[in-house]
Amino acid sequence: MSNESNVAEINRLVAQIKYFNFQYWNMNDPQISDYGYDTILQQLKLRDPNNPILDFKGSYSLLAKNNKLDKVVHKRKMLSLAKFYDPLDLIKWAESVSRDKNEMFKLQPKFDGIAAKIDRETGTLSTSGDTGEVGENISHKLPLISFNIYDSKFGNLEKRREILGEIILLKPDFERVKSKLLRKNGKEYKIPRSAVIGLLATEELVSSEFNRLLKFVDYENYSHEYTCEGLKLINFPMYIERLKKWHYPLDGLVLKLKDQDYFDSLGATSHHYLGNMALKFGNPTGVTKLIDIQLQSGKHSITPVGIVENVIIEGVDNQKMSFHNFKYVVDNDICIGDTIEIERCGEIIPQFKRIIEKSTDPNRTVIFSLNCPDCQSRLTYSEPNLLCPNKQCPGRIIKVLTDSVVRIGIDELGPGTIKKLVLERGITSLKQILDLTYSDVILLSGFAELSANNLISEIQKVKSKPIYDYNILSSFNIQGIGTRMSKKILKEFDIFALREMSITELTEIDGIGPERALLIYEFMEDSLDSLMEIYDIFDVIDSNTIHLVKKVNVCFTGKNKEPRGYWVKLSEQNGLEFIKSVTKEVNVLVTHDINSTSNKIKTARKYGCKIITYEDFLDEYITV
Repeated sequence: MSNESNVAEINRLVAQIKYFNFQYWNMNDPQISDYGYDTILQQLKLRDPNNPILDFKGSYSLLAKNNKLDKVVHKRKMLSLAKFYDPLDLIKWAESVSRDKNEMFKLQPKFDGIAAKIDRETGTLSTSGDTGEVGENISHKLPLISFNIYDSKFGNLEKRREILGEIILLKPDFERVKSKLLRKNGKEYKIPRSAVIGLLATEELVSSEFNRLLKFVDYENYSHEYTCEGLKLINFPMYIERLKKWHYPLDGLVLKLKDQDYFDSLGATSHHYLGNMALKFGNPTGVTKLIDIQLQSGKHSITPVGIVENVIIEGVDNQKMSFHNFKYVVDNDICIGDTIEIERCGEIIPQFKRIIEKSTDPNRTVIFSLNCPDCQSRLTYSEPNLLCPNKQCPGRIIKVLTDSVVRIGIDELGPGTIKKLVLERGITSLKQILDLTYSDVILLSGFAELSANNLISEIQKVKSKPIYDYNILSSFNIQGIGTRMSKKILKEFDIFALREMSITELTEIDGIGPERALLIYEFMEDSLDSLMEIYDIFDVIDSNTIHLVKKVNVCFTGKNKEPRGYWVKLSEQNGLEFIKSVTKEVNVLVTHDINSTSNKIKTARKYGCKIITYEDFLDEYITV
């Protein structure tokens, strides 16, 4: 593999890991299985073993307060865990750290909740925090929590100053209250862990009916001691199945050295201690029958989606599952009628795991409809994806425009409305959206006077503000040219220079290989007029003069893996001014959830302040 290809692959893997980290830690919305995530990490380790993202330790950052009294400095870091998926690997690890055959280990369940610590001397309950060094004081949440700490078989445990455990929600309790315990958007939590995070993170008062709903479980109460030889005698599949029958949410086991002095002597990485190891359970699975394979349009390709007989996994109904691409279906010989195993991760659509039994149909085949689901054009194949050749395909246009309006800053225009605009009004471009009038919108199904006026007002508001040139370039969704790459390109060349460049000249731009160069060249050749029309609408700010423009005032709210001071410093380094609370002077409010109904969000909307996520803030405003 060429050096350029290797760098491109490293960048792709890093981008994937950053996205999955953000969705898991900041949005409480896991997008990939643990096994899938670990596979990506392993691929990156092989290519770039010193990449700093491999040391990332995320945290839930449950509270969003500036008061330093809300922080707790841990005398012993609360780090994450390295992990295996095979019990044999766990036993090999135990043998590798044993000093002799009598070395003792503690085997404990790994509960699926929020890691927490009780400090008896200070009377605080705290979480692990961003790095495991400084956590967050959640003692004010004590009314929500009951405690299970003492067990006589372990002696006088109350002498321990610090008690490590997990805050969890029992499965029966979750089922009992989930219809009442709702997210801010009015939807139910789908798994107990998400509900725990929701209860601990909310800044609003919680109903007294949830008092003592959560449980703090002391890990020492669930420890059993083994030597390496004793571990070899455990029937791990049976042991795990017995644990899974508990009402406690579990996602693995933890094996740790009993001798604390020896444990400490082994040290730690920035991510985990070397004296313990996790054995992760596989993701919850279900066996079902594949009854159809349907195609779904994306921005750049067509994705196969499996329709399966309904199967309940962890209490959730599942009738759809995801395939990665067309090649994946063919390579795995997946056919309609096969009995398959699918697995869930958190709250995302299940993924294919394996075929249990192939269909006995003599005509069994992987072939399914190869026509576009939206325009019926015959699809083409470019490994590994199916592609629709119709540039005016409504399915692709809907996906592209949904992404484009977000990049341009029209937050109130969701995919449902865009679908109506495309199908009912024939809208095909961002320029047409920016030119919409009240008379265009009021004709859409489901729109009344108020909703039509709100949408037009939002569009006019966006058009009245300056916009960076890289936001415009990224809004056209050239494959591989997102906000960050657009920013990188336009710091070297402006749009008018790009349109004059050959493919060879484009490949000389840092990060642009032959494939991206061809896509940029073809776009400039085919869609230059559209790009220039958008430029004419906006007061465009050149990315090369980003530090010369009028100062932008920014305010931060909500949870994030980095402390508030980190964002303030980053803002100041990029010529932005930090404002502590939302006032008329604030131009940008950065939040983890743009759909939140918090007071800061309401005030920002009242003043017409731009509201974006932390990830978008990095894309749009940060260059150093």
